[in-house]
Amino acid sequence: MVRNVLLARNESDFELQVEDPGIHTRGPQPYVKQRSQQGMYRKQTLRDKHMLKKILKGKKQELKEKCSGKDKKKCRENKEMLRDELGELRKKWQKIREALKRQRETFKERKALFRRQRRDRTSYRKNRSWKTKKAFQAQELTEEELYKYNKALKTKYSTVKSRRKRAATARKDRLWDYGIIPYDIEANFTGANKAMFKLAMRHWENYTCVTFVERNPEDENYILFTERSCGCCSFVGKRGNGPQAISIGKNCDKFGIVVHELGHVIGFWHEHTRPDRDEHVQIIYKNIMPGQEYNFNKLTASDVNSLGEGYDYGSIMHYARNTFARNNYLDTILPRRKPGMVVRPEIGQRVKLSPGDIRQAQKLYRCPKCGRTLQDSSGKFSHQPAPGPQLCQWRISATHGEKIVLNVTELDIPKSYDCKMDYLEVRDGYYIKSPLLGRFCGNKLPETLISSDTRMWIEYRTSKGGTKGDKGFFAEYEAICGGEISKDQGFLTSPNYPDDYRPNKECIWKITTDEGYSVALKFQSFEIENHDNCVYDYLEVRDGSDETSPLIGKYCGYKIPDDIESTGNKLYVKFVSDGSVQKAGFAAKFVKEFDECSLPTHGCDHICDNTLGSYKCECRIGYELHSDGKRCEDACGGYIDEEEGILQSPSFPDLYPPNKNCVWQIVARDQYKITINFTHFDLEGHNVSNTSFSFLLSSHNGLPL
Repeated sequence: MVRNVLLARNESDFELQVEDPGIHTRGPQPYVKQRSQQGMYRKQTLRDKHMLKKILKGKKQELKEKCSGKDKKKCRENKEMLRDELGELRKKWQKIREALKRQRETFKERKALFRRQRRDRTSYRKNRSWKTKKAFQAQELTEEELYKYNKALKTKYSTVKSRRKRAATARKDRLWDYGIIPYDIEANFTGANKAMFKLAMRHWENYTCVTFVERNPEDENYILFTERSCGCCSFVGKRGNGPQAISIGKNCDKFGIVVHELGHVIGFWHEHTRPDRDEHVQIIYKNIMPGQEYNFNKLTASDVNSLGEGYDYGSIMHYARNTFARNNYLDTILPRRKPGMVVRPEIGQRVKLSPGDIRQAQKLYRCPKCGRTLQDSSGKFSHQPAPGPQLCQWRISATHGEKIVLNVTELDIPKSYDCKMDYLEVRDGYYIKSPLLGRFCGNKLPETLISSDTRMWIEYRTSKGGTKGDKGFFAEYEAICGGEISKDQGFLTSPNYPDDYRPNKECIWKITTDEGYSVALKFQSFEIENHDNCVYDYLEVRDGSDETSPLIGKYCGYKIPDDIESTGNKLYVKFVSDGSVQKAGFAAKFVKEFDECSLPTHGCDHICDNTLGSYKCECRIGYELHSDGKRCEDACGGYIDEEEGILQSPSFPDLYPPNKNCVWQIVARDQYKITINFTHFDLEGHNVSNTSFSFLLSSHNGLPL
């Protein structure tokens, strides 16, 4: 699913295949058995070293490749990722070298111990301390002593200090602070893709305390939905040091796959990379595509921790049976058939989170045992205290353009000074540091609470637990759409977007920006019940502050409306749905708009093209835009109205430079035609001459038509 050591697809150490354990009726001598096991492990490590060396070499060669002929921005991003990969690979290289060194030391120590045992055995025989050889072996090789012997050696020499069953990240620095994950989505994705990304994020939010929020300028670390050469890939957990990519390639834009990649973002590895995986699945290396074997290697205990959860065949993080197979009908991962198991379990589902995924995420981010994320447009929740301290949290999430109205209808919480001991706390936002709307205790009902945006956070805490007769609290909430908005930019969506909008809804947004600016509206997706006159469900936009303002347009159907811009600093938007048919609705972005091209400071050499929320520079024919995006410099091509002349490729008669696009526009007088005479011609292609690497054109006025 991913491509490198920092990415989930190749973040494991390298391991050899472990075959099914056999049943030994007669075991070897202790040293022989230990030597056999050690030899196999050393062979594994040497193979890992060899594989890692090949990968390092390939990555270095890839890093040396030049960016000529490629998108420079993407090329630089890929090289930055490659440097990170090489850093992680070098760390693994050092770990393997240290492991080999420790194995050599362990081998020497075990060999010396065996020699001492052999000398002791010879001495016993000479002194007739044991009547028979069989009696000596029975004394020396008791199962209990052998167990203690092996345990002592493993404790002293093992490269892995703990072998607990694990599957989630063990590095605390990779966890997102407070479980809050800011995100941004690149503009090249379609509205349908963006809606699907949001559905996948809501799926995680619905079952865990993890929260995805749109990135604010102050968010240094955030995920960026983009498309990289790796296809489907993501860093595991929080990388830090700025944005990190979650790549959703052409064939990855499916709900289950996005949920899977978000699992990596949260901090999950692939389930089959757990250290204990060989007890549950068999990896069939001969069926794996060449070069993809590293995707099936086990992680070490220092990398992952399953927090006590058992192996989960149904995890959305598990590979399917034929992932990276040479042919689709071959198995690369085969679940082991355990006692009492009639059929092998299914693996690789991409439908929804498994119960094990949910439990593990809740443990990883220490979610409170009571409370949940509420995403319906309205609902009720309550809690009655139980013995002992309690902590419950509810996170109410609405869609863009909605606010949350909360009414506490019952309240019975032991009263304390400033409600410091037991309380119900409501915050205007998505986490514990959001602005406080109120903290309540006793039995006096608070007034109606309204959020300023789409999130509300509620915490219920008791210090000693409730007493008999305490009722706790009971609350109701409702997401209301519309409202007055005074922001430089933001989003509008239909209620319940990206799911189908609710029936019988009427939402009115009044957007106001600073004087001297206008409001621009750009639609990202649009799907409203269709009608020729839009009489059922519709979106209405007016150029002003109320319903009497001039009508810009009334929209329905499936065609995305053109960009809209107000003449003043106010825009009126109204959405109406009836009680019959519901569709996916709409999503639009609004920005404070100003014609930057009207200012002398735009900096464009030739042409300034105003766009929504920004502007761009363009050049006249015969010039090309400099890398700074503003200056224009001479380029091949141009406009020609002379009666005759010479055209030639750049740098002629030398080789022409790469990445050039030359256009000449030759215009003759009326009733004249243009004749072109090629004197030299040598371009890349088939069956061309090798006279030179360019061409020469001559043009002159021809005969009257």
